Amino acid sequence: MDAAGGFAGLAARAGAARATLESLREFCLSLDPGVVEHVRMHRVVFGRSMAMRWFADLSSDGGAVSVRLNMGRRAEAQVIVVGAGGDEGEARAAIAAAHARA
Repeated sequence: MDAAGGFAGLAARAGAARATLESLREFCLSLDPGVVEHVRMHRVVFGRSMAMRWFADLSSDGGAVSVRLNMGRRAEAQVIVVGAGGDEGEARAAIAAAHARA
């Protein structure tokens, strides 16, 4: 939905979430030259190689970005929510840790 459709507030939140999502996407790709990005319909999944053992799953949930992290085969996925324009520090540290463990 865009501002032309009469949803200016939603469009502004979505724009801020998009900037956060893009920033975290660039961070994931910078972790290692072998990182594989798999773009899906509503989210972006990152893996360490073509075997696609994923370590981060980014999706936009309204005005925020949801980050699901895979900390290992047997560990339950960890979820961090970053508000649009919010502090990405915790998410970046957790993504780096998940990348190291995947």
